[in-house]
Amino acid sequence: MTDQEQKWAEYRKRKNQALFVILGYIPICFTFDLLTVKFFRTDKPVRIFALFWGLMWVVTGYRFIVLPCPSCGRTVLVHPFRSCARDLRM
Repeated sequence: MTDQEQKWAEYRKRKNQALFVILGYIPICFTFDLLTVKFFRTDKPVRIFALFWGLMWVVTGYRFIVLPCPSCGRTVLVHPFRSCARDLRM
């Protein structure tokens, strides 16, 4: 695999992680809530779980935002008007 292909693979990996964390937040926390209420009759573990998931959301989003573009090396999404996302037509 060439260096360019590795950079695009890393971009796709980080994009998929960010999408999973963002889109999975509500359904996974809701499912975890249902299970903890059913088995433990309390919802306190869900608050801790949601806090850690939110922290994971921030870390994953930051890792994706500061990722350099595989083509030009500029950051992809830091500023929508000065990024290379418009040039690549993403």
